Amino acid sequence: SDRVAALREGDQVGLCAFDSRLRVQLPPVSGPRAFLAVRHAASAVSCSEREANHVLGLSMISAKLGQRAALLIFTEFTDMAAAELMLTAVAPLLHKHLLLFVMLKDAELEAIAARAPVEIDDIGRAAAAGALLDERRLVIARLRRMGAEVVEAPAGEAGSIAIERYLALKQRGRI
Repeated sequence: SDRVAALREGDQVGLCAFDSRLRVQLPPVSGPRAFLAVRHAASAVSCSEREANHVLGLSMISAKLGQRAALLIFTEFTDMAAAELMLTAVAPLLHKHLLLFVMLKDAELEAIAARAPVEIDDIGRAAAAGALLDERRLVIARLRRMGAEVVEAPAGEAGSIAIERYLALKQRGRI
């Protein structure tokens, strides 16, 4: 399957998960047992109510990277202040590495923004949802202008779509 193709081709794959602190870390591995190691490490990742500290997390990752690498970053941001911190942390990495951001589509938020108002409160909800989606689009556009790759996908498809994009980028010589 495409999910293990990178490991079969000899790529080293590591995993790092953080919120306000480091939660899971697997140094880069390759070879026949690498997929199991990555899957085991990924199974230890859980949702957190704490906001991601991108400055801390990405600087820890950067400190451990020697050669050029492709980083798949599954992330979200809660507001523009958090997004600005993320963008600041990303900028130095883009000089040397390929960054692929994977963001989950928020179908519920999109539906609220698109829904025709029935009650007066619906107008406020739609406006707030629309503003959040606009902020998200601005951040995604800035990431792309900075040189990052970005994919948006439904939660159930995000992993597969991210691997497909990674393999396509590799095939085009971007990695």
